Amino acid sequence: MGINLASHKRMSFIISSFFAGISGAMLAMYQASVQATTFKSSMTYEILLIVVIGGIGSISGSCIASFLYVAASEWWLRFLDTETYIGAFKVPFLRTGFRMVVFSIIIMIVVLFFRRGLMGDRELSDVARSLRARLSGKSKKKEAAK
Repeated sequence: MGINLASHKRMSFIISSFFAGISGAMLAMYQASVQATTFKSSMTYEILLIVVIGGIGSISGSCIASFLYVAASEWWLRFLDTETYIGAFKVPFLRTGFRMVVFSIIIMIVVLFFRRGLMGDRELSDVARSLRARLSGKSKKKEAAK
């Protein structure tokens, strides 16, 4: 009666192993070689951080968090690593590594105020559905008021 739990666990392991193998092969083709130095322990923490910021129960939240993580660490905060001068005065905080300090503070703020992550356990389709319901509800209220 019910589903065969062992069979479903085995099937999920097989499917995830398949996709991990395919992604590893694609990475090897992209880089032309595979070396252990590419995968540092910080990569594990970055992936865990992306999942926590996006929301543990949300795949779309993890995708949004991965974009925000890369955008903040590589694009938006890149100016903080260059030495900055205002006239002849050198700004003391802006030097190599300050970008990661600011980035860490931003992450702490996100984790403090969004305890379940940016999306929580919701997906983008759930957010779109609730937004559509709110907008249609407001338009119905406006029509009823007329």
